[in-house]
Amino acid sequence: IQLKTISYSLNKCQIRNNKMAFRFNIFRNARIAITYMFKKPLRTFLVLQGIIWAVAIAIFPQAMREGSVRLAQKNPAEYSLDTVTFQVESSSGNLFSYDDIEAIKKSFKKSEVLGVMPANVINGEMGTGGATAAAEFIGTDENSPYVRTFMHEKGRYLTADDVKNNSKVCVLEAKVAEKFFGRSDPVGKTINVRIPGSELTLTVIGVMEKRSELRLSTNELGFRYRTKQKISSKISFMLGLDPYSTEWKRTETAIHVPISILPGEGFEWIMIKTEPIIASKIAEQVQAFLLNRGKDCKAYSNIVFPVIFENRLKIRDQLTKAIFAICLILGGVMIMNIMLLSVMERYNEIAIRRVEGANKMDIAIQFITEGAVLCLIATFFGVPLGLLMAFITSKAEPWAIASVGIPFKQLPWCILWTVAIGILSGIIPARKAASLDPAEILRQK
Repeated sequence: IQLKTISYSLNKCQIRNNKMAFRFNIFRNARIAITYMFKKPLRTFLVLQGIIWAVAIAIFPQAMREGSVRLAQKNPAEYSLDTVTFQVESSSGNLFSYDDIEAIKKSFKKSEVLGVMPANVINGEMGTGGATAAAEFIGTDENSPYVRTFMHEKGRYLTADDVKNNSKVCVLEAKVAEKFFGRSDPVGKTINVRIPGSELTLTVIGVMEKRSELRLSTNELGFRYRTKQKISSKISFMLGLDPYSTEWKRTETAIHVPISILPGEGFEWIMIKTEPIIASKIAEQVQAFLLNRGKDCKAYSNIVFPVIFENRLKIRDQLTKAIFAICLILGGVMIMNIMLLSVMERYNEIAIRRVEGANKMDIAIQFITEGAVLCLIATFFGVPLGLLMAFITSKAEPWAIASVGIPFKQLPWCILWTVAIGILSGIIPARKAASLDPAEILRQK
């Protein structure tokens, strides 16, 4: 038993020593490869161009998709991702009603339609003291803060009782409150309002919070409207939408009032809160549902996020993969050729290693390792280049959620493919190096 125990211990130590020797050889081979690369850096850099650009092309679209999805999921309200807006054709004279809202709630799941609000927008005038100015009045109800993710900062918002009782109250947005009341608190004060058909005195019951510049400049389609206005307008017109009709949602100067105190019956707008992932589907389904009810309406929803999140651009992905494969193959051919040249330049080194005791397999592994190391170093240059390309592109894109993130899921596959190409590229040079006769090389010298 003791002899078996000793034999087992010796075998285990031998296995451990063999593993350590293998690891040492791998690291030594990698060190030799890097040392040889730095002897001729310009040639190495030019040879690695194919692999570098292959990795960059593979990382570039994935980095943009990853960054955009993360940014969108972090705060969907900033990018108009979680709302769908419907505008009835006012010329038809068949406006929306609360019956339409109730029908939507009954016909769709609560997980699909999280909230619904009506809205009417009327231009008029408001004044306090001796000052008067043009103003935009948004008639809505108590569901508006939740649906729009637009909360009050001071006082309170409209309630169901305010709408039911036609209460003469209002909530000011930030800029109009600052313009007419300065730093003083407007809550509890009154304003004089003139709208088509009536003059009212309203009591201010609250002030809305200030929104970010990004949110104010992102339209319903998901584009940076104020910075890329021409592009956004062209896309809107191509879709049959009016890019200016939803401006009331992107100001800080509107006055929110109970929808019941505005003149007329029915309302022009319906907004639905939903999940960003299904927003485009809900837009299509609800639009078709309202059309069946005789309401000819337009649907506004973010058109960029579904394309990015669901990765619908199959042609782009296929093209990216094709370019990646072509660049990778060309890069592998270049590495193979330069390594064949390297074998010719390193006859003495190969002969000396053979004389010192290295066998053919050791020489072959040396050159295969060098091919893998070359591609691995090219990957380290290609990944930052791809991220840089994605960053520059994100700044030029007209859509608001354009951002950059590190594609951690795709990165290992990219490294694996490049290393595999490096190994394949090193096989032919490795066979040539291993087949050399050290005695013949030393005799020639």
